[in-house]
This record gives sequence, structure tokens and C-alpha cells, in this order.
Amino acid sequence: MRVFFSAGEASGDALGAALIEALKLQDPALEAYGMGGPRMAAAGCRIEQDAGELNVMGLVEVLRHLPRLFRLRDRVVQLALQNRPDVAVLIDVPDFNVRVAKRLKAAGIKVAFYVGPSVWAWRPGRVERYRRVLDRLLVLFPFEAPIWARAGVDVVCVGHPMLDEIPAPAAGALIRPKTVALLPGSRRGEIERHFPIMLEAAQRLLAGGQAERFVVPVAPTLDVEWLRGFVARAGLLDRVELVEDRDGPLRRAAVAASELALVVSGTATLETALLGRPQIIFYRANWLSYWVYRLMVTLTHVGLPNIIAGREVAPELLQGKLTGESLAAAAGHLLEDPEAKAAAVQATVEIRERLGPPGGAARAADAVRALVARDG
Repeated sequence: MRVFFSAGEASGDALGAALIEALKLQDPALEAYGMGGPRMAAAGCRIEQDAGELNVMGLVEVLRHLPRLFRLRDRVVQLALQNRPDVAVLIDVPDFNVRVAKRLKAAGIKVAFYVGPSVWAWRPGRVERYRRVLDRLLVLFPFEAPIWARAGVDVVCVGHPMLDEIPAPAAGALIRPKTVALLPGSRRGEIERHFPIMLEAAQRLLAGGQAERFVVPVAPTLDVEWLRGFVARAGLLDRVELVEDRDGPLRRAAVAASELALVVSGTATLETALLGRPQIIFYRANWLSYWVYRLMVTLTHVGLPNIIAGREVAPELLQGKLTGESLAAAAGHLLEDPEAKAAAVQATVEIRERLGPPGGAARAADAVRALVARDG
């Protein structure tokens, strides 16, 4: 079986890698190629286009990159058509991949979307646009499937592969006192907006005696020396450890052993919850992007743990509410209040239960193979 992939960002690279590994268990002769990152390459995907070119975030920020993104779309489509796959699996980055899907569908190639756009959060009218260009949609969260099914989309809830990657925390797991994990994101723009604020919060927590040590899991898309420059300018080289690890175990171990994590909104918030750690969720965007987003969004919360739980189980600090002072205050409260910390840890157990059983990558592989077999 020949499968074309179009994946962007670190989270899409991880999803693609897990799917490729599951497909290879069922079909050792699998040929996987397309756009992806280092984890997909390690899983056996022939990377013909680096996914790093899709690391653009924000409604307004994307506008100035549109000419380059259109050229990238054309290149990705051409890569797919050159070898004509049995199926194209387009992972996340929906506004980019829907344009790829339209072209591939017109060429008679079966299209599976892996991770649908968040129509349950904003721009629900997108459902019809996606319905026309995909043959099957694989979603990660149970609450998504009914929304798409009502619109006539062939949707399969496969579950989140992180449930396979991250086992439930063991009772009595070692936690390093007064250690705080800092997760500033995986894109340069996110780092520039958030890391200085996080380091200011770290300075305040040190001054207040609430924390003594900080760990920063470094995303494989980032230059560790560039990050070290931020730490040096904050005067925290002796207090902040930058944890490098392409595949993730050391980075996750650093978070799992921390008392608390300060996490930029995104997939890392779910990862932190599955590791069983309390967290503060925050985000700051270009002011115009944020204003447009707030006009369109239909959710009360932005953090995945809060969305899954249906209530705020992790404090959120967004846009103007995010400062070094406010972040330090929220972190200090959780660090000093045993009851609040225990409630936050218990909420992570609930989140894991709501996501359902492990085995998501295998179910995704089954769904892709069934699509290829359907109608010849």
C-alpha cells in the first residue's frame, strides 16, 4: 500500500509517526512518503517536504505568508500526484490541508483527514467545505464524532495516540519539590511572545521561595542555543535546565517529575494532563488575531484539559491577563495550596478516563486500510 502524508508542526509529526508504525505492523511493505518531520522520518516515511515550513500561527500572521503557503500547497500536491498513492492522509493544519484535499480529490485520490478542524469551537460552517473534499475523517476526541456525523461525514473516532505513549502515572511517583516545568511552545513566534514572560514569572517564584528549579523541554523544532540566550538574558542559567530529546521520553520525564507546569495552550496541555501534573494554561497572540478569534469562537475555555473536562480544571491566562506577575501568582497559589494541587491532579485522572481506551494509532490504521479497500 502506498500512502501520501501531509503533516505540519510537531504534533502532526507525532501523529503521523504513530500511524505509520501501526500501518507497518499490518503491512510491512507499506510505502509512506510526503511532507512530515523527524519523527515521521524515523518511522520510515520518505520525507520529500519538510513540515517546518508550515510553522505559522495566528490569523493575521498567516496573511503575510500566503504567497509562500500557496507555493507550498502546489508543491505538496505535485509530490502526491507524482507517485499516485492509494490514499492521502492529511494530518491537522486544516486550512492548508483542505486546499491540498480539494486538488487530490479532483484527481481521483482517496483522502483521509486525521484530526479535523475544531468546528466545535469556532467557524462551524466549515463542516460543509470539508465534507465535499474528504472521504473519511479520523477524530481524536469522542465529543467530535456526533457533530460531523450529523453533517453526513464518514467519521471515525480513533482516540488519542498519546494514551498509548503516556501510561497512567504510577502511585507514589517521584516529584521533585519546588521544580516547575516551563513549556513555551514549539514555534519561534510562540517562544518570542511567551518565553520572556515565563522567565519573569520564574524570577518572581524564585524571589518568593515558591520554586527553586525550572525545566524546559525543548521541542525538536527549536534551536536549544537560541532558547539558552533567553535564559541567559534573564540571569537564570543556574536555575533553568533545557532538556533536549528528539523522541520525547526525557522531555516528558522532566514534566512528570515537576510539581507544576506552565504551558502554552496547545497539544502540550493535554500531554501535561496525561502525565498527571497540575498546570497553568496561557496564550498571547497578535492583538488583531485574538480579537477576530474571540468574535468567532464559541467555547468558554481554550485549553484542551478544560474543554475535555467541561469546566476549568487548569487556570487560563489569555492575552492581556497574561503577565509575569499574574503567571507567578497563579503558579504560586497551586504550589502553596495542597488542596488546590490535589484537586488539579485528580482532574487529570478524569481527563484520561474521558478520552477512552488506548489503541488510537491502531484504530486509525484500521480506518485508513478500510478506506483503501472500500469501492476497490
